[in-house]
Amino acid sequence: MLISNENLGDYILAGDFARYRDERDLNIKFCRKADPQSKGKVENLIGHVKKNFLRSSIFHDIDRLNDEVLDWLDRRANGTKHHATAKIPKEEWLIEKQHLLPYRALSHGFSSGEQLAGYTVRKDNSISYKGNLYRVPYGTYSGRGSKVLLEKEQDHISLFDSKGVLLVKHPICFEQGKTIGESTYRKERGKRMEQMKQQTVSLLPASSLIGDYLDRLYTDKPRYFKDNVDVIRKVISRYDPAIVEQALDYCHERMLYNGFSVLEAAEHFRETGNYLGGGENEAKAVSSSNSCSLAKYNVAKYNPSRSNILQYEQIIR
Repeated sequence: MLISNENLGDYILAGDFARYRDERDLNIKFCRKADPQSKGKVENLIGHVKKNFLRSSIFHDIDRLNDEVLDWLDRRANGTKHHATAKIPKEEWLIEKQHLLPYRALSHGFSSGEQLAGYTVRKDNSISYKGNLYRVPYGTYSGRGSKVLLEKEQDHISLFDSKGVLLVKHPICFEQGKTIGESTYRKERGKRMEQMKQQTVSLLPASSLIGDYLDRLYTDKPRYFKDNVDVIRKVISRYDPAIVEQALDYCHERMLYNGFSVLEAAEHFRETGNYLGGGENEAKAVSSSNSCSLAKYNVAKYNPSRSNILQYEQIIR
């Protein structure tokens, strides 16, 4: 089957045929059903061979029949002038074949007719194969149902995407419970965090503190870096740059690496006006404690839910 759905002309191809189309880079045109003006051209050729060659031929064996039909095609079907076009098909073929696309070998290691097994990609960008985990490049997992194709060689496995592009090649591990391949997750995550940091720094170009503060924040809370940066970006968008700079300086000095601490300090400096450029008085210390009060902010959504111990007792019983 080539088409799974005509889809009003935006054809949805069957999976295997879609992969073959992509591998060969084909531009495909389909005929509609009950359309003799297009399909009839092919069907009439088949009928022509049946009526004009097979009917008058004596069958001996398949090899002899193939040789005879090729001679007949060269002598009669393709070697004589066509009644409608007044052209000889064999001569036209020599002209037309100059415009055909050259044969392009497949870029991957398996043939188009070979059926490769599909393996589900886990969220950590790995697949399970014979008791081991084999890593695939970061980003291969694109949601539920992500799959790769696996080809087994002598001592290696090759993993391909749905278009047949080679993703990675691993040696086969004959033990079990092992993870094969280097993880690119940390490297890619580090790049994203650095990009996020630079974008945040650009929001406060005059600051001499924000870059160092974000570095210390990432070191102190790498898993919560994005959440904290989101809060700091809101602070930058809502408050005067001088207030933000004073808040960063206050938190950095007391090693308060938390977005809510920056928010609390910025709010205090704005309410009191005690920040550089905010009045004649010098900035006063907000608090000597190592933490800021969060009473005025809604942080209830960050509190983890609690389970009743009785639920576990009922399960054990």
